[in-house]
Amino acid sequence: MKIDPKNKLSASKGIYILPNFFTSVSLFAGFYSILAAIHGNIEKSAIAILVAGMFDVLDGRVARWTNTASRFGTEYDSLSDLVSFGVAPAILVYLWILNIFGEWGWGAAFLFVACAAMRLARFNVQVSTIEKRYFIGLPTPGAAGLISATVLFYIKHNIETTPQKTIISLLSRPVDFLLNKPVDFIFSRPISFLIIVFAGSILMISSVKYRSLKDMEFFKTKPLMVMLLAIFLLVLFYVEPVKVLFTCLSIYFLSGPVETVIRKVGLLKDKDQNSAEARNSKVIHVDEAKRANGKN
Repeated sequence: MKIDPKNKLSASKGIYILPNFFTSVSLFAGFYSILAAIHGNIEKSAIAILVAGMFDVLDGRVARWTNTASRFGTEYDSLSDLVSFGVAPAILVYLWILNIFGEWGWGAAFLFVACAAMRLARFNVQVSTIEKRYFIGLPTPGAAGLISATVLFYIKHNIETTPQKTIISLLSRPVDFLLNKPVDFIFSRPISFLIIVFAGSILMISSVKYRSLKDMEFFKTKPLMVMLLAIFLLVLFYVEPVKVLFTCLSIYFLSGPVETVIRKVGLLKDKDQNSAEARNSKVIHVDEAKRANGKN
């Protein structure tokens, strides 16, 4: 049976639309997050960013499963990510808490947007040359997700309902405040989010490596352990969804710098580095054997 080329073309176009549809949903969620934040619906705004992150993961998976990855899809995904994981979380955190810092607040929010844009531009340039197992710099969905999860965590547990008092006390009596209430200062909403925004901005444009979920070797080698871990996380998520999201995203946020430090002290080596060292060692042994034979 012969396949009509026209039908084949239309079928491929239909599949091609699918991953870009998920990208559009992610973009819609990011746009909704901006509108919700402007109208004061902070909780809905934070949830919308997390929803955008879920569909951002799906569009890449669908593109790989259906073999419909394209340059257009890559560019469209980056533009969508800039809105959903750059502009949306910056507006959310500025309208909710950073505005009390005045110019410093919107400056920090803009820094986050600019670093997200540079992170995405660098990814597009390096997409064909970087390792699939790693991201260079913190992915924008990870930075935006941590901001959203932290917002939900603070709202859920009603942590520091009057942040202005912290800033007023800090500005009026900085030495006394830092000496008497260091814990309140460190974990206060304004300072916490200022730290997260600055740290996320720097990590996005850094050269710190973050592991990618595209590396499925661990899942293949230990399927039973992965299944038990998934069930355990599912139960925890059902009981405390906000705490689980906050914890998981915080761990991923810190995993890059921690793994980099561990590599620096030599406690952890990449597989590629180990294989390269093995090849070099083999070459050295062969050369030594040749020299020995020559002398004999």
